[in-house]
Amino acid sequence: PSGAIVSAQSQQLADTSRVTVFELLPPDVFLDKGRSAGVFPGQEFLVFQENEPKALLLVREASENYAIARIRYARTPVQVGDSGVNTPRLPFHLEGFTEYLIFDVQGESGEGHPAVGMKATWARGLYNLRPVAGFSFGRDTVRGLTQPEELADLRFLFLGGEYSLYLRRVRLGAQLLVGPGYFSVRASEWDLGYLSTSIRLSLAMLLWDRFELIPNAGFVYNIGNLERLISTGGFTLGVGVSFR
Repeated sequence: PSGAIVSAQSQQLADTSRVTVFELLPPDVFLDKGRSAGVFPGQEFLVFQENEPKALLLVREASENYAIARIRYARTPVQVGDSGVNTPRLPFHLEGFTEYLIFDVQGESGEGHPAVGMKATWARGLYNLRPVAGFSFGRDTVRGLTQPEELADLRFLFLGGEYSLYLRRVRLGAQLLVGPGYFSVRASEWDLGYLSTSIRLSLAMLLWDRFELIPNAGFVYNIGNLERLISTGGFTLGVGVSFR
């Protein structure tokens, strides 16, 4: 009986780690396993040829007994009968980024300032619409309602969502983010200064199986604390690197 249990567990592991292509519908393929075998949207499978990876498949839909996957890249054409091996991934994608923001204040063009930050995009079980969370920090001139402008450290936290369109190695993305912004002048205590909103568009390039290079641009509007700071809006250009 114990041997039968071990055999059943081994079979279950094999079911969740390997799939076979049984139909082609470019740029998608149909896989012979679905949710009942542990296959879920957002999962990735590598197809090998002579012990070298030849294609990467990203699951976009999973029914009970089969799944549909998008071909992210293929060095040689994917064929019916090709096997894909599950590639272990983090449940979220981490992206480190740097950006340059230029704000307008009351119709006057402001000076630009750099910022750096980190994003985490939840991927497990999701294909093209995914939640995003992260933070950024930098320095900029803040202008008060009654006080003169001062150079301050800024920190932003944000939550939102991202929609992606996959075109082989290219991923077109659109993000909507919102969150609080904190500022500190001359290393004093941190105060809540803004409610930040932003829309960002990105054009990500899959470099290797686990990494993306992500140039992006967008519009940011910071709603100022009505008692202390003036609202600001402007544009941002940036680049990030994502690890999966």
